[in-house]
Parts: sequence; C-alpha cells; structure tokens
Amino acid sequence: LLIFYIFIVMACNTNESPDNTEVASKNTAVPLRSEIDDKYKWDMSAIYATEEAWEADLNYVKELYPGLADFKGKLLSSPEVLLEAIQLRNKVNQTLWKLYHYASNSSNADVRNEKFQEMVQRVINTSVNIGETTAYFTPELIEGDYSTLEDFMSSYAAQGTLEQMTSNLAESTEKLAKAKKELDAMKATLKDLELENKKELSDKVKDNLKRIEDLQNAIFGTIDKRQGITRNPEMTVMNRISNASRYVRTRVSGVTDTEKQLIQFAEKAVNEATDSIDRYLASEYAELLQLTSDISSPLLRAVE
Repeated sequence: LLIFYIFIVMACNTNESPDNTEVASKNTAVPLRSEIDDKYKWDMSAIYATEEAWEADLNYVKELYPGLADFKGKLLSSPEVLLEAIQLRNKVNQTLWKLYHYASNSSNADVRNEKFQEMVQRVINTSVNIGETTAYFTPELIEGDYSTLEDFMSSYAAQGTLEQMTSNLAESTEKLAKAKKELDAMKATLKDLELENKKELSDKVKDNLKRIEDLQNAIFGTIDKRQGITRNPEMTVMNRISNASRYVRTRVSGVTDTEKQLIQFAEKAVNEATDSIDRYLASEYAELLQLTSDISSPLLRAVE
C-alpha cells in the first residue's frame, strides 16, 4: 500500500506542466512600483507640487519658528499676546507636519531612495530645534495662575459677542443703505414723470428719506455738513459698541460687572436699531414700493 501511494505522488508531479509553474510564479510576484497604475499610488503633488516647493516651506519654517522665543515669559501678559503666540506656534506646527508627511510618504513609497530619507531627517532636525525653542510654552501656562486664563477667556468671549453685534448691525444698515439708494433713484424718476398723484408720491419719498436719515443718525451720529464732522449730542449705537469694546480690551483682569453692563447696553441698542430698521422696511418702505410698482424703472426694486 505504501508503494502504491508513492507511485501516485510521483505520477502527479510528473503530470504538472512547466507552464503552470511559471504562471503560478508570475501571479505571486510583487510588481515594481513603476509597473503599478498611478491611480493606486499616493498623489504627493496634492501636498507639494514640486520638491522645490517643499524646500521653500522648510526654509519658511526655519525663518518663522525663532520668533516663538520672543514670547518666553510673556504668554500670560495679555489675551492678545497669548493668542498671537498660539497662532504662530500652530502655523509652524501645521507647516512642519505638511513637510513631514510629504517626505515620509515619499520615503515609504521608495525605501531605496536615500534622498527622501534625508528629507525626513531634515524635518526631524528642524522639529527638535523648534521643540527646544518652545520648551517654555507648557510649563509657563501650567505654572501660571489659572484665573488669568479664565479672565482671558471671558475677555475673548466678550469681544466675540461685540463683534457679532457689529456684524448684525452692519447687515441691517446695508439693507437701509440699499433702500436709500432706491429712494434716491425713485425721486429722480418722479421728476421726469407726469402723474396725477406725483406730489403725493414725491412727499412720501421725501418722508421715507427723512425716516432713513433718522435711523442712520441714531446708529452713526449726525453729520454736520458744514464742517464735515459727526456730532453726537446723544449716545449712538456705535458709541455703545465702541465703549464696551474699549473697556473689554483694556481690562487686564477680565470682564467685570462694568463691562457686562456696557455690553448689555450695547446689545439693547443694537437690537432696538435692527428691529426699527426691519419694521420700517416691512411697513413704510414696503408700502411705498407698492404704490410705485406701476412706474416703469429698472432702478425700482424691493430690498432683498
């Protein structure tokens, strides 16, 4: 029986053709990178189009990171200084990682290419130098009084609130400016038209222009046309925002009850101003547009 099994095995080996062996060998061979379709390769140009661009960024980082040493011992001196230091460090680190990924992935794609290995090492060396320059960063923050950071955060949040108020106000005043432009065009158009209700429409346009002027004056102040200066006998909306912003920026100890109250005054003034503008545009201005809708002029259109 043993002899029979040996005979069967020998017969199988004999029947296996050389061609099948060669095909199996080809199927298991690892193809060269040059033989692989580009769609299966990393697209390193998405990081840097050329190696020259990589070199330029490396030099940029080397010129940039020494500036981080200027913040040593000053990180907690003010919110602006801390923010500037963090932004500079982030810019350095982000560029450094970009440099490393390009060099590292290029080296992994062709481990035999010593040029890419050298590029990786150059990034690592630069990273070590950066680490030595910024070694003070974390200890200085940890050893500092945490209440200082809390003050910085409250101040930063307050400034963000005021910036949002300013943005909301700017959006409303832009609508008002567009409305005024439409009314100026309407006023000019009516002069050249013969209408039965021309005086009525002209008076309404005049009244609306005066209403817009009043709304703008409440926000920006009254312009003295003779002297070209802004007179503010009363507190304007922009005065409210400016005062609150000035106190927040200059208060080293963070936001106090004084700043909170000024922010509340500013917020109330902004809300009242934007509400007044919205009500005007939705009522008096909309009514005037309806009355003049039959006047053929491309300049007459509703404020979006």
